[in-house]
Amino acid sequence: MFNRKKHLPQLSFIELFKEGDLATKLSFIVMGSANFANKQWLKGIIFLATQIGFLFWFISNGIIALSMLSHLGTVEQGLVMDDQLGIPILQEGDNSMLILLFGIAAIILCVVMLILYIANLKSARYLHELKQKGLPAPTTREDLKSLLNERFHATLMTIPLLGVLLFTVLPLLYMISIAFTNYDHNHLPPKNLFTWVGLKNFGNVLNGKMAGTFFPVLGWTLTWAVLATVTCFFFGVLLALLINTKGLKFKGLWRTIFVLTLAVPQFISLLVMRNLLNGAGPINATLIRWGWIDAAIPFLTDPNWAKIT
Repeated sequence: MFNRKKHLPQLSFIELFKEGDLATKLSFIVMGSANFANKQWLKGIIFLATQIGFLFWFISNGIIALSMLSHLGTVEQGLVMDDQLGIPILQEGDNSMLILLFGIAAIILCVVMLILYIANLKSARYLHELKQKGLPAPTTREDLKSLLNERFHATLMTIPLLGVLLFTVLPLLYMISIAFTNYDHNHLPPKNLFTWVGLKNFGNVLNGKMAGTFFPVLGWTLTWAVLATVTCFFFGVLLALLINTKGLKFKGLWRTIFVLTLAVPQFISLLVMRNLLNGAGPINATLIRWGWIDAAIPFLTDPNWAKIT
């Protein structure tokens, strides 16, 4: 199918606002205006409904979520005296954890809305440039057909992208944000509030009492990550070359054995290795029987041996 979009010059949004007609200019305020003017009803309805829904959410909830993100709550949960009953009752307070979560979600929604707004302007620019070239605007049917042809990748990626935003990006941003708060056992929601402390936690890790623990753990983690990656890569390539060596017999058998290891759950593999390497396991018992060692090797109990293991 001929792609008209690739053969059209690209105007900046400022130039588009200056040169565009009334519907194009109106698209900067009311999303989908240019689409409605060119009878792209479905696309126009999607843009307009998105804008109306966002504005309704932003006024009713978004402003509150973003404003509370600056302090993460001010009212603590506790007992207050009820004047009518004459007894203390539990007063529900702010939940810093939910405030932080909803605030980050609000920021993500604003970013998504900004992307859709830019998409609306790009659509208006595309329609304006088609009109300047004397080409007809694509109909709703043609737009839907393009979603199953040249833009099929976008159709397939829509649902996974939403899943990534909800289940990966949002939790990741939330956990990163927690590192900049005083969240600990003394500041556990909903009973207690936590607030922003900036880089104080990182200062405590680098210069405080935790430095003696943090840096050795960090050093070993980096060492393990590098060595585990390098050894797995090189030994994997080595095994592949050995299996494909000319003249090697029973190639199918060796390949089957290696594939079977992938079918065994890692938890089962860990249990097997723990039993093999414990103090009374087969490996230590065999080495003692052969007279190679006098006492069992602490493969899993000694810190240095555990790292090597």
